[in-house]
Amino acid sequence: MILSSVILIIATLAIDQITKLLVIKYIDLYEVINVIRFGSHKIFSLTHVRNKGAAWSAFSSKTTILTIVTFILVIGLLVLLYVKPIQKKLLGRRINVMETVSFSLIISGGVGNIIDRIRLKEVVDFIQTDFIDFPIYNFADICVVIGCFLFIIDIVVSDAVEARNKRLDTENNDG
Repeated sequence: MILSSVILIIATLAIDQITKLLVIKYIDLYEVINVIRFGSHKIFSLTHVRNKGAAWSAFSSKTTILTIVTFILVIGLLVLLYVKPIQKKLLGRRINVMETVSFSLIISGGVGNIIDRIRLKEVVDFIQTDFIDFPIYNFADICVVIGCFLFIIDIVVSDAVEARNKRLDTENNDG
């Protein structure tokens, strides 16, 4: 499981950094390239912007604080992911496959944006969903969101399975 999480982290981090390098090289700052249109409606475009904050430019110009907080969260997830005694103590069990994938995606997304903050003092964003009013984002952000979503699904499913198993145990012991 460790090898697969390392491969996932490296692969998604590589995709993030390569896409950002391509955007920096081929798309001028604030340039918009329409990719998908439906009639006169823009659906999806590539728009090169820089973000000194977090999502929706929260904590704008707080690059150092964001870098430190993200670094601490990444280290925490790495420790939780790879140190079995800590998993047992904090979670009461070992981390399952869904958690491994979710943590790996969150780690790679966090590291991808840390690299930008250290290297450029800001994050390169370029993915724009024009059909909704939503901030421009990048591949690292997608990894973090999907990782968090998978983690929430895992918690909900695990809780439901645990509740069902307790109910079945109670029914079997009463019967």
